[in-house]
Amino acid sequence: MTHRIVAAVALLGLAVLGSWACSRGGGDSRAVPIQFGLDRIASAEVPPPAGGRIGLIVHAASVTADGSHAIDVLRTAGSNVTKLFAPEHGLRSRAADGEHIIDGHDPVSGLPVVSLYGESRKPRAEDLDLHALMFDLQGAGVRFYPMSAR
Repeated sequence: MTHRIVAAVALLGLAVLGSWACSRGGGDSRAVPIQFGLDRIASAEVPPPAGGRIGLIVHAASVTADGSHAIDVLRTAGSNVTKLFAPEHGLRSRAADGEHIIDGHDPVSGLPVVSLYGESRKPRAEDLDLHALMFDLQGAGVRFYPMSAR
């Protein structure tokens, strides 16, 4: 069993080292920084989702590299964001672990917020009067992370 733990730690170390080396560009001055989809929409490199009502499942970490929230980026780019869905800790991640969150309105955007961590852990049929539902949730990549569907 000790050998398995040592092997797992060694593999994890190699993965971290490899990730660090890739982020450093391996000494290649031509390395291009990684740009995620939301950043590409914000820079007008790709068009935003369009053509109907869009719902967003987001939290406080749903931001671009410069800190602009997904709600603001998509609305500024012309997407018709009409509803927000909040996972555990709430839309702006201000609720405590396990705290039930009630439906309401986001004070920043004014959009309706449906709680996914209140009386229900999934959207109700009447909440899905949308053409598209987009997710922008960062996770820890571990089994017990609170974003799992139940």
